Amino acid sequence: MKNIDNKIELLAPAGGKNQYIAAVENGADAIYLGGSFFNARIGADNFSLSEMERAIDYGHLRNVKTYVTLNTLMGDNQLNKALHYAKDLYEIGVDALIIQDLGLGNLIHKHFPKFPLHLSTQATIYNAEGIRLAKKLGYERVVVARELSLEEIKACTKENVEIETFVHGAICLCYSGQCQFSRILGGRSGNKGVCAQPCRLPYEIAKSADAGFLLSPKDMALIDNLDDLVKAGVKSFKIEGRMKSPEYVAQVVSTYRKQLDKIIQGFKENAITKEDRQNLLQIFNRNGFTEAFLKKGNPKDFLSGKISKNNGVLAGTVVSDSRKNLIDIKPLTSKSIEQGDIIEIRSKSEEPRTTTKVTFIKALDGKILRIGDLKEKVFRGDKIYRMISEEQMKDLRRTFGEADFDKGRGLKKAPISMEINLSKDLPVELTLIDGDLQVNISDEEIICSEALNRPITEADVKKQLEKTGDSPFYLEKVKVDLGENLYLPLASLNKIRREGLEKLSELKISFSKKYERGIKATYEEKDAFLEEKGLEFWFSDLEDFHSRPVKLLEEKIKATGLKSEEIQYALPIYDLMQSENRQIFYKENSNIKIIPYIENLTKGRMDLWLRGKGDEILDFVEKLEGKLYLGNLGQVEMFSDKAKSRGIELLWDYGLNVYNNETKALLKSLGLKTGVDSLESVSFDVGKIPLMTTEYIMDYEELIDRKGAKYEVSVNDISHKTLIRKKELKVDWKKIKEIFAEKSALIRVYF
Repeated sequence: MKNIDNKIELLAPAGGKNQYIAAVENGADAIYLGGSFFNARIGADNFSLSEMERAIDYGHLRNVKTYVTLNTLMGDNQLNKALHYAKDLYEIGVDALIIQDLGLGNLIHKHFPKFPLHLSTQATIYNAEGIRLAKKLGYERVVVARELSLEEIKACTKENVEIETFVHGAICLCYSGQCQFSRILGGRSGNKGVCAQPCRLPYEIAKSADAGFLLSPKDMALIDNLDDLVKAGVKSFKIEGRMKSPEYVAQVVSTYRKQLDKIIQGFKENAITKEDRQNLLQIFNRNGFTEAFLKKGNPKDFLSGKISKNNGVLAGTVVSDSRKNLIDIKPLTSKSIEQGDIIEIRSKSEEPRTTTKVTFIKALDGKILRIGDLKEKVFRGDKIYRMISEEQMKDLRRTFGEADFDKGRGLKKAPISMEINLSKDLPVELTLIDGDLQVNISDEEIICSEALNRPITEADVKKQLEKTGDSPFYLEKVKVDLGENLYLPLASLNKIRREGLEKLSELKISFSKKYERGIKATYEEKDAFLEEKGLEFWFSDLEDFHSRPVKLLEEKIKATGLKSEEIQYALPIYDLMQSENRQIFYKENSNIKIIPYIENLTKGRMDLWLRGKGDEILDFVEKLEGKLYLGNLGQVEMFSDKAKSRGIELLWDYGLNVYNNETKALLKSLGLKTGVDSLESVSFDVGKIPLMTTEYIMDYEELIDRKGAKYEVSVNDISHKTLIRKKELKVDWKKIKEIFAEKSALIRVYF
């Protein structure tokens, strides 16, 4: 596979200074990080503005880009601060911003049109239509949903927008940006950067003895799929892990760098060895890895099973009960366990007994090792897992431990060229070239004279120019134009070289801050963000919908005491249209106001249905209230033009995560009139809102958490998604009339 676009990018995470250095030194082309505000990993060390600028300069000198995450949802009272922060990032040379909130992205694009924007995976883009609209909104790159198959990724790359995909690290069970699990359970929202990860906790299956980490996926590893992804047109390969250690970053980046380089150079053989795979497992894994949905519709290896933390790697078996804090073990190999390693000993049922550092180790006969000091009792037959390999950690630290961006010292260097002219009685002229940048140095005090003894040679000149020392450069090519029989002190060559390297560094840093400075950035704060409709109520229990819909809906109306005209019903468009008696929903046949909605996640079968039934869908909508809820940017692109030409009123739905007036204004400019805002603004007592929607199909109907709370698990066969809702969440119907004395109500039925 030759002539591959060399702009393919390996993108690494950095939760702090040492992670940034580890990423640069191990071959990242770009690094993404968060600052002190508005990023979805607020628990990472993150960077102050001054630290970030030093990191950016360190990276730019070595041809590494830096992207900053502003990827949380924002209220109106946060937009002004976020915009000013974006201005600061613009001026220190950030290469791009990663955005979730559509309103913020629109503001930044209006104020700083030259500032590259990447649309975060939390914007939930999963089809070509969504990519197309993102491009219209000013995004140069889209980070697509992790649920995409290879064929779906190929469709996205055809839209002339850079596509970024995750290739390694932790993944979410729920589509990113659509999860309410952490917020509803404990008030910590993933859309605000404070997810408590309740999916990593254990759950039981109702009416079953089965239990475990039933919502916890393994980490993704697509090291063997990079070739396919490159051929598919992916431009950026993203490693997840802003909460991970510098050693983790070093290991994963260096391994993926090795494989990508082979692909870019056109070699067919796999560059990854058995040792490389073992190193990836050792640095972090959750009971192995998964390729997620890249090639399989419902991968059997998706969930982590009986463990949700780092699993380590199996290293040996205990062959004696512990005594005097010592045990005898049989290691898998001679290097499975060494002094300084951190090990975890587990029972035959995989229950942890103890975690300890190996401080004592002694070889016995028959390849048996005696180790200690253990603080807990362990038994013959227990399994030993190495959680941390001391040798691996030392090797990884050597790759970045001597680097320091505060001092500008690093191991990785950028290639440059030099051209030097040495002529008798004339100042030496040195030109340094780095890509499109060029520095010319001529010192009136550095002049060649006629040699009285040994003249300077071309080899002498090259040798001195190659001594780039602690600078961020190495000499790749040099052209020497040397007159005959000339003398020049080597110290003079050193001086002009040092001066040239310093000026090239200054020019390169200055050039990286290429954006226009001094732009005024102000957001005219509007009225506080308010829902334009009454509170929305969620139901999933309208049994036998196709045969008795009107009767059941009227029963709900009677239960509230509200008048029919005060209530609107949001019902799924597919179910409405599949009803054999769908004409009973027509406006002319019913006094119930029904507004159909398209589910927020339609990847796969539903997308095919939407594309094939577009005109028929709008025909049906016209016979109702003439309104349609859209829950995703892809749906806006599919329907906005056709709906406008037919006078159909499009409404935004909760999946678009509208959380401020700027997002509302943007959607209105796209032809949407009003709508239902983000579930982030929904209280806890409005019914069975979707906590998680996942591509992974589960074969159980109810889960129970550690505190006894119950969760419904239902599968929509048409959309091929699993929906998780809290079972106990119920509406207090007696209070509805009081709550909505001056508001309309929207009742949503979600199957």
